[in-house]
Amino acid sequence: MGFILIVWLSIGIVLLLLFDVFRFIYREKYAESILKGPEASRKRFLQYEKKMVRLLKVSLWPALFLLIMLPLAAFLLFREYFFAITADVVLSSILILHEHSFRKWLINYLEARETF
Repeated sequence: MGFILIVWLSIGIVLLLLFDVFRFIYREKYAESILKGPEASRKRFLQYEKKMVRLLKVSLWPALFLLIMLPLAAFLLFREYFFAITADVVLSSILILHEHSFRKWLINYLEARETF
């Protein structure tokens, strides 16, 4: 039962990563659509994004720690779930890293475009 849950979680994370690839491809269009909005909503959006970048930056260190510790613990305690847990932890870390880099790029892009 636990193995099936871990596999479905990994499938969900892969789908989120595929969505992130499309978002990465169309990131300039996404940023331009934000720039077309009113000034007040852009400022609120930038404040929210800066808070999210700080939160994601804080979550990068525990993700790296879990990237090492969870597969090790799975290997020692649950050998039959080792590959599924390792894949899930690696995919989760990639998702956090990609989300952090995208949001940081978005903040830099929006702030650079606002100065013009």
